[in-house]
Amino acid sequence: MSNGTKKRLGIAGKLILTIIPLMTLTIIILMIINYTTTKNSLIESAGQTLRKETEANVNTIEGFVNSTLHSLNRVYDTMKTVTFASEEDKIAYLATTCNMQPEIPNGVYIGDNTNYWLDSFWTPYEGYQVAEQSWYQEGLTHESFAFGAPYKDASTSGYIVSATALLSSENGVDAVISADVELKALSEDIADIRVMDSGYCFLVDTATSTILAHKDTSLIGSSLSENSENDLLKEIAPLTSATEYTMQNISCYGSHYMIAAEPIENTDWILISCIDEAAVLAPLSKLQPIYIGLSIVFILLMAIIISHIIHVIIAPVKTLTQTISNITDGDFSVEIAVKGNDEISVMSHALKEFVEIMREVISDICSVTDELSEQADVSKEVAAALKDTAAAQSESMGDMMITIDQLTAILPEEQADISEEIHAAMENFADTSLELTQESTDVASCADIISESAFTLAENMRKFKI
Repeated sequence: MSNGTKKRLGIAGKLILTIIPLMTLTIIILMIINYTTTKNSLIESAGQTLRKETEANVNTIEGFVNSTLHSLNRVYDTMKTVTFASEEDKIAYLATTCNMQPEIPNGVYIGDNTNYWLDSFWTPYEGYQVAEQSWYQEGLTHESFAFGAPYKDASTSGYIVSATALLSSENGVDAVISADVELKALSEDIADIRVMDSGYCFLVDTATSTILAHKDTSLIGSSLSENSENDLLKEIAPLTSATEYTMQNISCYGSHYMIAAEPIENTDWILISCIDEAAVLAPLSKLQPIYIGLSIVFILLMAIIISHIIHVIIAPVKTLTQTISNITDGDFSVEIAVKGNDEISVMSHALKEFVEIMREVISDICSVTDELSEQADVSKEVAAALKDTAAAQSESMGDMMITIDQLTAILPEEQADISEEIHAAMENFADTSLELTQESTDVASCADIISESAFTLAENMRKFKI
């Protein structure tokens, strides 16, 4: 058969080539969805953690600020309410403030717009004008101690913030009480803070955009807007003028950074926390090869299982197909096993009944063929006998005709009519005998045809295996 030599893709192959790619695509899509969902969850969780840690660090800084201002306000209340006996008593009291906190090593001092100066630690140089000093001008606007703008100390090169307050204002004389608060310890503490292990914080004065604390000490004292070479700080700079601080995502240096900012109470400072998104996703990145490997193993395992299941399910179809091919080739001796109650079982059962019916039909045809063959042989023998008989009769009639012709010649003339009648009868008999001979020949020919047809039919039926 031509279909037998043509290479075909079986049902099992079609199912495998359809199901396995679809399964693979489904798994890949699910893995992508799972990865994306996990990534978004990690980023969202990291954002919340970054916000909480920033708030916690802000609380620590606010603790430092509030503690410092609280101590200074106690001095403020004392200087405002207590009446000292002399200037020496005031200086002696101010001397006690030098040991009040480590961040205020020089203690508290007082000055007014008349160049009055009261300090236990430092004496102004000649020409020093109190009213022209920035700390004095800031103090005129504060009803209680508050921080002003940080500045760089000329002697220590460290950043200092003046805490000032208006002490008194009488008869055009405005006295301001002040203290220099060093930010070195606070800056070091902030620089050591690690947000979520890999992130960091830095402190910025929003009034001047000055960096007060940073893990990179070279950036301390510089302005965010001045750091043109630092793209990350340039992107963060707009946060210093924001009225509301929200989570920000900034792309810089080919990376994505998560930024959180929180203001410091009673100051113009904000604490900015920064972390690289890659660091947040590092655990997921480490798991990614494992996920890919497990996906490949799972796909291969499922492909093997599905292939096995398909071959098991398709096996009865293959068997049924081979059986049909054998029947098409004339082999009706096949035995068809019927198992189960599915569609294939129904087909097998129907085919089994068909084969049994065909066996009976072929058996009946074979029997009829044998009988026809036998009857054709008998008819052929009878026809041959009739033919021989007719030939003998024809020969005898020829002899009789000769004899009659001879008798006619010797009979008297008056017997001529009788002789002619006899001669006519004999001719009629001869014609009849000839027709009989011809019919016998026709019968023999028919018998030959029947015999040949029966033989051919028998030969064809023998090709079927039953």
